[in-house]
Amino acid sequence: MTELTYPSPGQGPDKPKGDDCGCDPRALDNLKCETKGLQAQSAYLQQFAGPSDARRDKFDKVRQLYIDARAKAAPDVKDIRGQAQHIKSQLECLIPDDDGRRKKCLQDALKDVLAELAKCGVGTGCCVKEEDCDVSVPDGEEGGGGSQDAGYLRKRLAEIEAVTVAAEDCFDRLVDEPAQIPVRVQELKTRVAALATDVAGDVTKLDLDRAYARYLVAWHDLDDIWLGFADTNAFYDCVCTALSCALRGRQALGVLTHHIAVEDCKKQAKEDACDLLKVKENVVNEVVAICHRRCTPKTEGEPGGADQTGGGCAA
Repeated sequence: MTELTYPSPGQGPDKPKGDDCGCDPRALDNLKCETKGLQAQSAYLQQFAGPSDARRDKFDKVRQLYIDARAKAAPDVKDIRGQAQHIKSQLECLIPDDDGRRKKCLQDALKDVLAELAKCGVGTGCCVKEEDCDVSVPDGEEGGGGSQDAGYLRKRLAEIEAVTVAAEDCFDRLVDEPAQIPVRVQELKTRVAALATDVAGDVTKLDLDRAYARYLVAWHDLDDIWLGFADTNAFYDCVCTALSCALRGRQALGVLTHHIAVEDCKKQAKEDACDLLKVKENVVNEVVAICHRRCTPKTEGEPGGADQTGGGCAA
């Protein structure tokens, strides 16, 4: 994996020296392309600097907000749990013991529904895992060494983009959790209260299967009221992991943007050089230039010089 900065400490651009002697004009294209790469990387990082800084500011505040919201909701959660336990006792009295299969059937059905919801992406717990946050940037061709193929770089960019966006979405949901806790608790409180009213009413009009299913769903939601976070530290660790993945992803994407811009520039430079070389006069100029770089022309008055036969380039 390459460093997420360019150039790295102690590294500078290569001198434009060719394989022969003197300055190789073609090497100037590399310097030009590296500049374009740095400009592209800077523009990319600047584009996402605002949202990244805003997320960092929210991270500093979310821990205390979450602690306060969870502490404030705890008494209501305790009351809801007590009411739900009373509802369970009432329903178990209404459903005969010899009909326990009905309760087991409804319990199994809830497990099946929850499994289907998990396939739909509905679940709880931390929405990002460090081991899934692969934002490594290739530092050579897949076989090792050399510059990257622009197509492969773009493929890697799309992969890291998907990981980064997912981490950003995860973080954005988490930092909104302090505001969502009272909403979620109130919604559950309303549902449990309505079920308590129905169970305490005319039981002859009560659909026992539906009532017991309502209880099971409410109890599941009660157990999951904190979205799978055992305590505030578990929540905070998840927020930290999400933000770290998001920020590292944007840095990696900046580096890839750099490399892609360089490779695109080099490709264009080669195409331009070919177009230039196709002009006949330029072919002559290039032949003479290559010869003069490889050997020194004789000067007039010297043996084998331009005014003597057999002159040309020194051996």
